[in-house]
Amino acid sequence: MFATATTKGIKIFDCQNGDLKAEMTMPGIMTKQVELSFSDKQFLVVYETAARETFIRVFNTADALAWGKKEGCCECMLEIKGPKDHGVNNAKWGPLD
Repeated sequence: MFATATTKGIKIFDCQNGDLKAEMTMPGIMTKQVELSFSDKQFLVVYETAARETFIRVFNTADALAWGKKEGCCECMLEIKGPKDHGVNNAKWGPLD
């Protein structure tokens, strides 16, 4: 299970026993969303900076699990900067990831 807390980044839990498997902090002031892809191989995170800029980061699930509970976060595969005229609040995976 992937969960986000607004100011703390994301956490990944084992659904069988509730153990915390990994956690990562995101840059900026607010983490808005985390969503697992349909293939379970990647996930995206939407976050906002103090300058009111929004970003979408895509991570490999295996990399995040290998990262564990260290400070910071593993390297992202892709980072998309949101448009300047409006912020990104939500992102959705398509059927092809």
